[in-house]
Amino acid sequence: MKYKILGLMILISVNSFSQNDSLFKAISEYEDKTGMLITNGRKLLLSDFLNNDINKVSEVDNFLKKTENKDYIALYPFERWMLDYWTGNFGDILQTTLQFDSSYYASFNYRIKPPYDLLERKVYDATKLNRSSLIHKIDSSKFENDKKDFLKLNLDYTLIYLEKKNGYQDTLNKVANDYLKKYPQSDYTRIYKDIYSFSVCAIKLSIYYGCWIWRIF
Repeated sequence: MKYKILGLMILISVNSFSQNDSLFKAISEYEDKTGMLITNGRKLLLSDFLNNDINKVSEVDNFLKKTENKDYIALYPFERWMLDYWTGNFGDILQTTLQFDSSYYASFNYRIKPPYDLLERKVYDATKLNRSSLIHKIDSSKFENDKKDFLKLNLDYTLIYLEKKNGYQDTLNKVANDYLKKYPQSDYTRIYKDIYSFSVCAIKLSIYYGCWIWRIF
């Protein structure tokens, strides 16, 4: 009887070891393919940007946008927009701005974020330094004046917000309110009015997507 019990114990022990070994192997060999693509993509994107290879930046940027899904964040909104200014992809800025709403920003709480890197910082520094040339690129685009002015507004908003100097909030309010007064019938003006009341948001930021992004992270 005791030999049967001993044999059973050995069998259980061997089976348990086999399961643990399989689990260890599964864990050690596991690869988060989407996360790895995003991480490496961001590294390559930063490298290409620092090398001023805008064509490559555009390719990697588009790849990351396609890789992003409901579970993973590839690029944060400010990163996307600043890169779009560099690549001249103004249509994407205009389109995504109209599509974004509070539910989009709320989704950031439930998506896997990329590891910390210097992509935003480096792109911001270069964007601030080259603001005039980017403004010229906007002025030379084919869009109507209200869209061109919105692109400029969005660019200045991004730079002002990320810099966060003393009094930046008042500057944001003025920049946005000037646009609202100049283009009361613009689609972008309508977004401000439809999504947030002026008493709540215009006093704070006056631009709807900024009311959510940086409160979430």
